[in-house]
Amino acid sequence: RCFTAVDEETGKAYKLSPEEVESVLADSPFNGECVALRMTTKNENGVGNNAVKLYVKTADGSELTEEDKQKILEYFKNSKLAKCSIPKKIVQWNGEWPRLNGEGSKIDYRTLQTISDEEEKENNKVKG
Repeated sequence: RCFTAVDEETGKAYKLSPEEVESVLADSPFNGECVALRMTTKNENGVGNNAVKLYVKTADGSELTEEDKQKILEYFKNSKLAKCSIPKKIVQWNGEWPRLNGEGSKIDYRTLQTISDEEEKENNKVKG
């Protein structure tokens, strides 16, 4: 599940571990679950790079507000993660995580990545 991203300020490449990103939020005061995935971005020159997209599910099923997203982002910024490991996008996940073999089994990250990629394609169509 690891992927490489380049720090746009330094040009240094980092191997990003989604599990490391997820563990930061698990250690926070936030009461919920998250899944970190790869997201492809482009800078102002059109050069592509990988970034972190964070799906967040609140423990009580409540709506994730913009203020909540900002608090989560601030928590990441104050963590010891490399700057390029800080999520570029935080999205609420409603419902159950897709699972490999039904309830109680491991999260199906491949299915989540496919859903994420499709969302990004749709968002880029709307922008373009």
